[in-house]
Amino acid sequence: MTPIASVRALVPRFGAQASNMADNSELMSNFRDQLVKRNNDLQELNGRFASYIDKIHSLEQKNQKLEVEINQLQSHESKRVTEMYEEEINNLRKEMQNQNQKIFSMDLKLKDLNERLQKATDEKEEALKKLEYLKEDLDAPTQASKALEAEIKTLHDQLAFQKKIQEEKTEEIQEMKIKFQEKMNNVQTDAANSDLAAVLQELKAQFQKIADTKSSETEEWYESQISEMTETINTNNDTLRKLTQENTNLKNQSQKNLREISSLTAEIKELEERSQTLQETITALEDEKNKIKDDMVIQVHEYQDLLKVKETLDMEINMYKTLLEMEERRVNKNSRRVGAALQRQTVRTLSGFSASDSAESSGSSPVLRRLNRSYSKICNTCLEKLHLGL
Repeated sequence: MTPIASVRALVPRFGAQASNMADNSELMSNFRDQLVKRNNDLQELNGRFASYIDKIHSLEQKNQKLEVEINQLQSHESKRVTEMYEEEINNLRKEMQNQNQKIFSMDLKLKDLNERLQKATDEKEEALKKLEYLKEDLDAPTQASKALEAEIKTLHDQLAFQKKIQEEKTEEIQEMKIKFQEKMNNVQTDAANSDLAAVLQELKAQFQKIADTKSSETEEWYESQISEMTETINTNNDTLRKLTQENTNLKNQSQKNLREISSLTAEIKELEERSQTLQETITALEDEKNKIKDDMVIQVHEYQDLLKVKETLDMEINMYKTLLEMEERRVNKNSRRVGAALQRQTVRTLSGFSASDSAESSGSSPVLRRLNRSYSKICNTCLEKLHLGL
């Protein structure tokens, strides 16, 4: 029941009392004035109460609108943060895939370099073995050349010695001929004055025979020696030519071996340089591989940290959603509580107004004061609950 209806319901009761008090016109006039004033006050209070109710509804609508905006903003922010972290995580995953591909490529390159290094090492070992064989082959012709040179020198010495012996024997034969001729001349001179001409002639014949024999033997021996020495010299010359040719061939072979040794030495040096370059490249690739692995470990830790942050943010977002839902339920509950309190206070006020009609007839205004106090209390309660709800 509204305050105006309650006042109208009280009019007959006050009219009955007025008929009983017909003689007191002044009291009726005052009562009418108070009633009109009370009616006006009640209308004003109803208007103010309706305006406060409208204000409460407006604030509730604004509160709901703000809650919707807050939910939208939080949902948008949560979605934006989630998208940002998902984008960052996807970028990290792509980076990890790229790093894995790079490591795989480096492993293949490292394997190829190791194979090339092993091949270069095998070639180097083979070249060293070949160099040792060539050195051995070079030592053998050198030693053979030295032996041939020593043999040639020995043959030259033997030839000179034989020539010297032959010359000495020739000189000895010539000396023997000269001595024999001188001796024969002396014998002929001495025999001119003696009678031993026949003896001398016989001796001369014997000596001539001996001389002829010796000369013939000496000539034969000399010719045989000359022939033998000539054959020996020819043989030695043939041997010397063969040895010289062999020595020349050995020298040529030695020079060829030296050239091959120089070529192999240069090849070995080049292989060593290539091996060193490959080793440096392998070391650099190993270092780069280790660096990439370290970077991957760091990125994995960062990825895990981002996942932890994402989980923390998801938990906070869920917690905020729960708090917002609880706050929304509390605001709705407070709004319903404020409406119920206003209704109860209005009913109590109107009931009190009906019960105090006897006091109003005395000409004072305690009902209006009570109504004002109740209205002020209601307004303060509404404002406090509105503040609590907001």
